Amino acid sequence: MIPIIQQLINGLVIGAIFSLIALGLTMIYGVLRVLHFAHGAVYMLGAYFGFVLLSTYTNNIWISLLISSILTGILGILISVLIYNPIIKAKTHPIAPLIAGLGAYMVLSELARIIWGPYTRSFSIGFPLINFNLGAFSLSFGQLSILLITISIIIILHFFLKYTKLGLSIRAVSQDPDTSSIYGVNVNAVIYLTFFVGSAFAGLAGLLVGIYYNSIYPSMGLSPLSVAFAVIIIGGMGSILGSILGGFLLGIISTILFVYLNLPLSSYGYIFLILILFLIFRPTGLFGKEEEVRA
Repeated sequence: MIPIIQQLINGLVIGAIFSLIALGLTMIYGVLRVLHFAHGAVYMLGAYFGFVLLSTYTNNIWISLLISSILTGILGILISVLIYNPIIKAKTHPIAPLIAGLGAYMVLSELARIIWGPYTRSFSIGFPLINFNLGAFSLSFGQLSILLITISIIIILHFFLKYTKLGLSIRAVSQDPDTSSIYGVNVNAVIYLTFFVGSAFAGLAGLLVGIYYNSIYPSMGLSPLSVAFAVIIIGGMGSILGSILGGFLLGIISTILFVYLNLPLSSYGYIFLILILFLIFRPTGLFGKEEEVRA
């Protein structure tokens, strides 16, 4: 049996992807109070954008990761402008944005199926086949890349939100958009910026997973989306810290349980079992707080 420390490393890598997806979802929820179902399609399209870049325009994985993130960030802004803004301004039923986001996910997934086909595609270029053997465990170049990229993003995001004017504006809008507007914050610009950053994170995660597993397909965003929702609920709705820790914890715990418990459950089954327990015993999550619904 693989040593438990190796499984911890594997869980950390999976948790890094969970956290990266959930970070964007949490940020968008924070400023708009919308469960952004189209986030899964943005994740999937990030992988396909990178696939096109690596197949046609460049052999450099890092350039493709950067450009794919920018493209999915722009896609996020378009989703905000074309879908959420009109619905929210119309003051329709509170569930309308959620349904619209789900519809956007289905439309974008179907477009991907039409453009690239329904079958699985693989990359002609992948992470270097290098393994770092560190005694009781080993770490592949791909795993190390995912961990370093995610940790770097977390650190940069922390300083951005805490020490920059734009970051402080995002925090202000997430707490009270009306008061922020009175004090001169351009709420719409903050929402667009948040959609760009959050969607860029999703696209980056999608491409990292696609390259790491050498497999992409039109419906690949569904499972990560459902896990991301579990992460933000367990971490606490709207909590950046919660989405980070929740992602890593879910990745580690689900991996350990899947390997060492002889039960007929997939790793996703354990994730949602943990989610159910949280909903029963701590519905606000690790760092969430009860709040009034915005009018």
